[in-house]
Amino acid sequence: MLDQTVQALCNTYVETVKRDTKGAMRSILINILLIAVTTALLVHFALLWAYSEVLIQEPNKIILAIETVAFFGILGFSIYGFTQKMRGRE
Repeated sequence: MLDQTVQALCNTYVETVKRDTKGAMRSILINILLIAVTTALLVHFALLWAYSEVLIQEPNKIILAIETVAFFGILGFSIYGFTQKMRGRE
């Protein structure tokens, strides 16, 4: 009887740690992505102030495709995180 109780408590603790770790990792990822996008925009606007115009080119179509997919991934992840937070699930 005591062994079952201890086992049940251990299982509950492990599930709580897994859930908390998942939430913490999501929060860390959101902050890293926010820092990355903010840094990119800061560089972009700094170049605009310095040169009054910015020409962005990427002749390699594979790299352009990867950047585009990554951008939409970041956008999708951000929208998902925002909607989860607004629903109170985070």
